[in-house]
Amino acid sequence: MKEKMTIGEFAKLKNITAETLRHYDRCHLLRPEYIDEKTGYRFYSIFQFEKLSTILELRQLGMSLSEIKDFHIKSAI
Repeated sequence: MKEKMTIGEFAKLKNITAETLRHYDRCHLLRPEYIDEKTGYRFYSIFQFEKLSTILELRQLGMSLSEIKDFHIKSAI
């Protein structure tokens, strides 16, 4: 499996839209690992899959994006 994926490829892994990933980027919740300076294309790492999975599971439990962001900050300490 590739280490870097396009936003579309990464979104397909969890059956979400690329727009959802763009929204998470705007919220500073899940930033792309790399953004091409010339094209603006976002690329994600397979190593970000676990974080995306956690975000989606917490959303299913009813947590807001703000709460999830706080959760990630506290769990990273």
